[in-house]
Amino acid sequence: MSDLTHIDKQGKPTMVDVGDKSVTKRTATASCMVSFPPEVFSNLQQMGFVSKKGPIIDTAIIAGTMAVKSTHMAIPFCHPLMINNGSK
Repeated sequence: MSDLTHIDKQGKPTMVDVGDKSVTKRTATASCMVSFPPEVFSNLQQMGFVSKKGPIIDTAIIAGTMAVKSTHMAIPFCHPLMINNGSK
């Protein structure tokens, strides 16, 4: 079994100090498939895929970005991640 980074010598969960860790570029790609009942899809299509909360694709992009920025709150011992739009 490989050494686990977030387990101490006593087998207890522990935080890892990343203060001296150099910045590395990492990429991630996410995708999803959304299924709507035919009536809902037809209604959205007729409305140009714009709901009362705005364009549904734009809303999905915002929701995904908010989720990425909250990763450290959902995954134990995950440090906040610096993100950009991929063009840097």
